[in-house]
Parts: sequence; structure tokens; C-alpha cells
Amino acid sequence: MELTLRIENDTRPRIEYYPVNSPTLRTVVIEEYPFIIGRGETAQLQIKSESISREHAELTKTADGYRIRDLNSTNGTSINGQPISDSPLEDGDCVSVAETVITFLCAESGQMERMATQPLASKRKDEPQLALMKGIRATRDLEEALLWQAIPLCRTNIVDAETDSTESIFVSVDEPLASLLQSTDAHDCCSTASRVQQLAWQLTAEHAEEISSTDSILMRVELHSGLDSRLCDALDQAFERLTLDRSLGIVLPWEWAVQSPATLALCAELRSLGAELTFDNFSGGAACIGDMEVATPELLVLAPSLVRGISANPRQLNQLQNVTSICEEANIKVILPAGLPQEDCQASHDIGLNLIVSNSASPIELQSKNDIPVSV
Repeated sequence: MELTLRIENDTRPRIEYYPVNSPTLRTVVIEEYPFIIGRGETAQLQIKSESISREHAELTKTADGYRIRDLNSTNGTSINGQPISDSPLEDGDCVSVAETVITFLCAESGQMERMATQPLASKRKDEPQLALMKGIRATRDLEEALLWQAIPLCRTNIVDAETDSTESIFVSVDEPLASLLQSTDAHDCCSTASRVQQLAWQLTAEHAEEISSTDSILMRVELHSGLDSRLCDALDQAFERLTLDRSLGIVLPWEWAVQSPATLALCAELRSLGAELTFDNFSGGAACIGDMEVATPELLVLAPSLVRGISANPRQLNQLQNVTSICEEANIKVILPAGLPQEDCQASHDIGLNLIVSNSASPIELQSKNDIPVSV
């Protein structure tokens, strides 16, 4: 998005900051609200840094003045050194967006007058608060370097029973870490659990060639409490590390995806960013397919309860046929769950269901890479 630079005697609210790896002070006029600060293309102030989320923070104007709100960013937002989620914003406040410091200005005093009385915070190299922030960043980077080397991944194949060929790969965090993640409350955007989810996806993308020879790699969402914009950030970062011509997708439980309009909208945004959608453990009926229209998945993995016993239950088989027919109209590929009895597999194949989840997940052995991502 094109930025507007400030001209002399312009008294509109503005932001001053030093771009990453640049010694030149930049001034950006705030012309519309909400004013989004982030790494993504939708941000009015776009800062290219891996530590900054796609939509990191939002500046708004109210009857009482100005406010800034953190948008569930990965590395948080601070004002004058204090972490915030939603806070008033006053003239001269120094806002830390991850490690980038910007100064908000809204008074009518000229730029030279302000700089004479209040130097830009990012240039105060000797401040104790900045030294503390450096120490926190260094500690965080050490933790992430360890996580980067230690996250265990496993893969599950999606197989065409007719040709015995692998169609797609599901990649997930391996046990016992997966169970720990699933039982963790990760509403805190800076939590270790949230970061493990993001780094697991980056690992998957970076090692795509070693993980799978198929065109489609689908990454599993492990954190129920992490269903927010952090997933979009994680997907963006995964795509940035993808070096091969591969398709990346997202796998999440069907009940999570349809639990609210907000989660369906999140799924739609993930799809708009280029991800294939897969909903796992689908246990609904034909009418539920239409309910997913906002974010129709490419793949739908059936719950065992929907398929088990169909060979001896004509009514259940008819229900499955209805689901399959609606999915076919919506261009959704239906996948059978693992571990079905042979007679149920055969009955499913008879109605055209040939894709099936393989019985076991295999660990992924990855060689540690030297380019461990750090932000310091």
C-alpha cells in the first residue's frame, strides 16, 4: 500500500520510525482509520520483518483521542516500554512493534521543535529500557533456536486405495508434544505453545522436499485456543520458507472450523492466502456441507462413527451416499478414516470413496539447518 509522506506545516497525525536496516528517518502521515501496522500487504504501514505479524497493531481515532490495539500479534506491542493489548495513544508516545520502535505525533508543534525536546526513542541507545528489551529478545531467540531443533514432526499418508498411490501428506507435531499442545491454553500470543505451532509449520515448509514427493503438504492445527490471526501469520511465514513448487494446506477438526462465524471467516482467510483446507473428523450430515459454504474445504476426512458399520446398515450407507453426493457437487474430496474394517472399506469403495487415511503416522527425521531464524 502506498504511504503518504509528511510535508512542511502538515499537522495531521503521523508516525516517525527508522525502517529495518536503514539510518534514514521516515515520516508517514495517518490519513485513514483504522490504521494498520504490520508485515502484510493490507497494512497501511508495512514493515518487512519476520518478527512482525501480518496485521500487528491497529491505530484508531475516537471522540477522546487516539488508541492503539494489539491484533493478537506474535511478539506483542508496547507503549513506552509497557506491553499493551489496547491503550490510549498520546503525542510523543514510543510504540514498540516487536523490535521496531515508532513514535506517534499528533501535536501542532513542528518536527524540529519536537526533536529538539524529545529525540526519537529508537536512537536512545543507552536507555536501560532498551537494554532490557535487547535482553528479552536475546532470551526469546535462544528459546526459539532450541525449539527449532527439537520439534518432532510426523506424517500421515492419504492413499488412493485403487492405485495404492499417495495423494497428499498430513504433517503434524508428533507425540507426546502434540498432546501437550492440545491441552494447553495458548490465548497468550507470546506463549511457547503458540510459537511451537508456528515453528512446526515453518519446519514443514523448509523441509518439504525431505517430507514428501507429493505436490500437496497439509499442516495440522494443534492449538484450539490459537484459532485467530496467528494462523495467518504462521502460514505466511511457512510460505516464505517454501523453496519448492509445493502446495501447502491446513488441517483442522471440522468442529473447530464451524464452531462460530469467526472461525469460518478465519478459514476463508487462510484459503485466500493460498492454503488448501482440510476438515478432519467430519461427523455431520448432508445439510452441514452447505453450512461450510463460507470456507468450503478441498478435503473432508470422515469421522469413524460415520462410516463404521455401513456394510450392515443400509440406512447409514444411504446417509453416507447423500453426504458424498453433496460433496461431489461442491468439489470436495471425501476421505475415509483409518482403521476401518475391511467390509466397511469395501462398501465405501462401492459408492466411489477411494481415498483413505493410512493406518499409522511415521516420524520425520530432519537434519538441523544452520539458518536458525533469529530477530536480534
